Amino acid sequence: QPLKIIVNRILRNLQFMPFDTHVKCLYKNYSTLPVKKLYNLEQLKLVHKSVFDQESLPICINNIFKNDHFHHHDYNTRNKTTNTLFRNINVSFKSIGYKAITMWNHLPKNIRIILSYNNFIKSTKAHLAK
Repeated sequence: QPLKIIVNRILRNLQFMPFDTHVKCLYKNYSTLPVKKLYNLEQLKLVHKSVFDQESLPICINNIFKNDHFHHHDYNTRNKTTNTLFRNINVSFKSIGYKAITMWNHLPKNIRIILSYNNFIKSTKAHLAK
């Protein structure tokens, strides 16, 4: 909470805005997100790399999001192309493995299937800014 307040003050001062300016305007002017949403974006970027570009991450990070059920298959099922990840039941609710996979599964399907890393970031940032 204190970090959020400090960042809001800094944005307000940098833009010479009055105290009662809505915070969303401050972030929109700099094309950024609040701290919590930036943290969520970074977690989603990790999951995206783990799903679509495993070679770019260390093995220990890939193991967090390791998912044997995710691999595409040739059977005609409802979830064939949804990119849904399943959480490991032995993980804490506070762990990055649990939270990041939960956020990934709550992203719209059209964002989860984006292969391009840069396009994924743009779409996810726009989605989180809503």
